[in-house]
Parts: sequence; structure tokens; C-alpha cells
Amino acid sequence: MDKSQLYKVPLKYGIGGGFIAIALFLTLYYSGADPISDVRPLDFILLPIFIFFSIKELRDYKFGGTMFYWQGMTVGFVCYLLIALLSASFLGLFLEVIDPALFLSHKQENIAILTADSEKWVEQIGADAYKETLASLKGTTVFSLVADDFLKKVFIGFLATTIIAIIFKRTK
Repeated sequence: MDKSQLYKVPLKYGIGGGFIAIALFLTLYYSGADPISDVRPLDFILLPIFIFFSIKELRDYKFGGTMFYWQGMTVGFVCYLLIALLSASFLGLFLEVIDPALFLSHKQENIAILTADSEKWVEQIGADAYKETLASLKGTTVFSLVADDFLKKVFIGFLATTIIAIIFKRTK
């Protein structure tokens, strides 16, 4: 059992998954969709797929069918962390350098949604929560958006890794 495979295998899948996440973002952007909001549901598909295949390759092809839970968690962690880092870094670069107007339009659209039917929102979530949410939206920065994207990918990745590592855990 070569322990360096615990990092080599997820490195390959993490970098691949990061570039796929970037490609999905660009596809949404050039198709006219909102790539900031519309990419989130795709994270629930993308991350588990890459985590699944990285853990499967490690167990089946590198460790001969034997893998402990901690090994699966390590592989999954490296994989989803790389995907999240690459994706969030690209998002920050894109919103700061390539198309800063995208960030501004995304922010304005979300504020417009909240203010267009403010009475309905106040009824549903309360006046204090509405004011807090509106202030939060107005205070959104590129960094906070990038941090949010990164943390959500890490959370999704952690949940997927926990489940997949349990499923693939096998000892001889």
C-alpha cells in the first residue's frame, strides 16, 4: 500500500473537477444564464461524482480492494478541497478582473427581488429578518461571494465524502 496514493489520486480528480466546475461556470455565463446562482445545483452532482471516482480508484486499483474509512475521508477531503479552491479562485478572478459587471448585476438582481415585493417578504420572514437580509445583500462583496461559494462546496464535499467513504470502506 503506497500511502502517497492518498494524495496523488485525489489530486488528479480534484484538478479535473475544478476545471469542469470552471467550464460549467463559463458555459452558464456564455449561454446567458446567471452562473453565480445557477451553478449551485450542479455542485450537488459534480462534487459527489469526482469524490466517488477518486475513492473508488484508490480502493480498487491502488489498494487492492482494501480501504479504511479514514483513507476514504482523506481522499475525499483532498479532492473536494481542490475543486472548491480552483472554483472559488476562478470565481474571484472572473468577478474582479474579467467581468466585474457580472457581480454588480447579480447583487442588484437579488436586491430587486427582495425589494420588489417587500410586503410579502416581511410577512414570510418578519420585519427584522427582512431588514437584516437586505442590509446583508447590500453589503455583499466579491470576497464574501467567493467565500460563500468555497464554503458551500466544502460542505457539500464533506457530506458526500462521509457517505461515499462509508460505502467504499472494505477490509479483507
